[in-house]
Amino acid sequence: MPQTARVLVADHDPVQRAIVAGMLDLAGFDCEEALDGEAALQALACRPADVVVLEMLMPNKDGIEVLIHIKREWPDTKVLTISAGGLMSPAQLLHLSRALGADATMAKPLRRGAFVAAVRDLAGRSPRAAAEPAGAASDAAWP
Repeated sequence: MPQTARVLVADHDPVQRAIVAGMLDLAGFDCEEALDGEAALQALACRPADVVVLEMLMPNKDGIEVLIHIKREWPDTKVLTISAGGLMSPAQLLHLSRALGADATMAKPLRRGAFVAAVRDLAGRSPRAAAEPAGAASDAAWP
C-alpha cells in the first residue's frame, strides 16, 4: 500500500490551522499541526514531513527563522509559506520567503483548490512521498 504524503501545518492561529489541516485531511494527506515556530521544529525533529505549510508571522520563532532552519537541517523537505501580512504586505513577506528558499508561496485567504494542488505538487517532488494523495477540491476561498 502506498504511503500518504505527510504535511506539517504551522500556524499560531488555531482556527486558521484547523481549517488548513482540515482541507489537507480531506484531500488524503497525513497532517500534523504545530502552534508556533518552535513547535514546528520540534515536530520535524521527531517525525520528518514531506511538506511544511508555514505561516510567516508566528511567535516563538517566526516563519523566516523556521524556514532557514528547515532548509539547513532538512533540505529535502518542501516548504509552502503562507501569510495575510502584518507590518509588511503579504507580497513582501512571501517574496522574502521565496528568496530564503521557500518552494512555493500563497497569500491568505487561501483558495482551497489552488492550495491543495500546490501541496500535492510539492509532495510529489518530495523524495519521501511514495504516492500523490487522491481527492479533488474546489477553488472556494477559505480564511
